[in-house]
Amino acid sequence: MLNSDKDIAERFNQYFSSVFTSEDLSNIPTPVTVLDGLVQCTDLQFDVNTVTKALLKLRPDKSMGPDGLAPRLLLETKELISYPLCLLFRKSLDETSIPDDWSKLL
Repeated sequence: MLNSDKDIAERFNQYFSSVFTSEDLSNIPTPVTVLDGLVQCTDLQFDVNTVTKALLKLRPDKSMGPDGLAPRLLLETKELISYPLCLLFRKSLDETSIPDDWSKLL
């Protein structure tokens, strides 16, 4: 029977130390660099059709996101909002910043 928090913590430590194994670190592969560092967000290419296609992938039966917008609303207004969204996304990438409201959603 263990009575103190310290004794309980030490017993847990003994148990977990006994069941975990040490990993062999001698044969870890070297990571391969995929990007050479020259690719930036500003290099991303998209247009109004790309935004519309992304909106079409939304499921109307899902609940609202943290922005308070229902997917059904975005789907039903896709023809009206695709161009403004495209402009907003492009500006955000070009300036490498996001609107303050978006950062509060993260």
